[in-house]
Amino acid sequence: MTVVIAILSFVVAIGILITVHEFGHFWMARRFHVRVLRFSLGFGPPFWHRRFGTVRGDPWELALAPIPLGGYVKMLDGREGPIPAGEETHAFDHQSISKRSLIVLAGPLTNLIFAVLALAVVFGVGFPTVRPILGRVPPGSYAARAHLHSGDVILAVNGHASANWGAVALDLVGGLMHSHVIRIRYQSRKGSVRTSFMHIQNRRSFTVPGHLLKRLGLKPGIPAFPAVIRKVLPNSPAASAGVEPGDRILSIAGLKVSDFHQLARYIAHHANARVQLVWQRQGRIFDRLLILGVHQVQGHRVGFLGVEAALPKNFEKRFVVQIRDSPLHALVHAFHYTVRVSLLTLSLLYHMLIGQASLRNISGPIRIAQYAGATAQSGWISFLSFLAIVSISLGLFNLLPIPILDGGHLLYYVIEVLRRKPLSARAEWIGQQIGISLLVLVMGLAFYNDLAHLF
Repeated sequence: MTVVIAILSFVVAIGILITVHEFGHFWMARRFHVRVLRFSLGFGPPFWHRRFGTVRGDPWELALAPIPLGGYVKMLDGREGPIPAGEETHAFDHQSISKRSLIVLAGPLTNLIFAVLALAVVFGVGFPTVRPILGRVPPGSYAARAHLHSGDVILAVNGHASANWGAVALDLVGGLMHSHVIRIRYQSRKGSVRTSFMHIQNRRSFTVPGHLLKRLGLKPGIPAFPAVIRKVLPNSPAASAGVEPGDRILSIAGLKVSDFHQLARYIAHHANARVQLVWQRQGRIFDRLLILGVHQVQGHRVGFLGVEAALPKNFEKRFVVQIRDSPLHALVHAFHYTVRVSLLTLSLLYHMLIGQASLRNISGPIRIAQYAGATAQSGWISFLSFLAIVSISLGLFNLLPIPILDGGHLLYYVIEVLRRKPLSARAEWIGQQIGISLLVLVMGLAFYNDLAHLF
């Protein structure tokens, strides 16, 4: 069931983001009165199509094709066939460089705009997150050498306020891209606010997905509490076994469960394992044999049961932060967050090219599908956040100056301005072959990384 959810979530996510991207091209082309012949979602021969605009004399076709890894907007273009008499002004290749550039640029920009709007909804609706309180600090770790201790609360990293562990990780990666020194502002257990510095060696090793916090010695600190269930996620192994809210887990695979963290640790390390689960409900004992699911978390396969803990009364006050903004502030917050993630993505890409960041950060469709499935099962806010992040990546990827991508077309236009004439058909063909080769290499690396994480 987890695999089915991952595949369906991936198809939905890719469908939404491709539609957003191609709509940007479509909308801008129509604004400039360029004739759109087909708006296709997916590649290959269409299995469904419908014509619009015939009454107005401006017909175009919406099509669905079977390969859901992209899409395209086909416009009237003299390079692809003869232009009917009198239609020259509506052909893409007859437009000025500025208009062609805006039509090409509209796709990636629409992805970025979608990310801002999606994140504005996320920040406006709100979501709970864990305050960055340190757990046990391993002796000799970077955190220990920076005089951080269990119970300290991280307030800021390199001058950026850090309200949760996600923000801490984002700021740490951003800091590592630019300096060997990380500045951490924190509140000690006694209440005093202090600043410490971490001097990092071999920064590249810290950019491997899932290694950052562990290698620095920054471990989230959460107190032990009973394994009482607050919520059971639908279509999860726990739901299939009959676990209900209010149940208390007693043992798993013969191991007595003393607290929820012990249960979570066991589940995380036993993905796809067949286990005997025993729980208590109003004095009655239940047991079932079930197979744990699997999720992808920070590039690692972890087990999945599909339950959320019932937290102690004082837990939320100390450990949980509710992120929720007013509508206007949510929009501003979303814009700044999109800019930060975009700059960090470009910086990470640059450091991968020069060998200072791990190539394992390149993900393919398998890992994206796993993330899609995991966030979809966690709720629509998590799934919308996932869509926003992937939309940013898709927009930036398409802006890379690689022929056959949008950025490659923009590169052609820059060359056209400098030469004062378009590139020859042969030069464009050679560029396309180079672009295809580069994309094949990138996709091969992405698939390799995906399979390496699976096995």
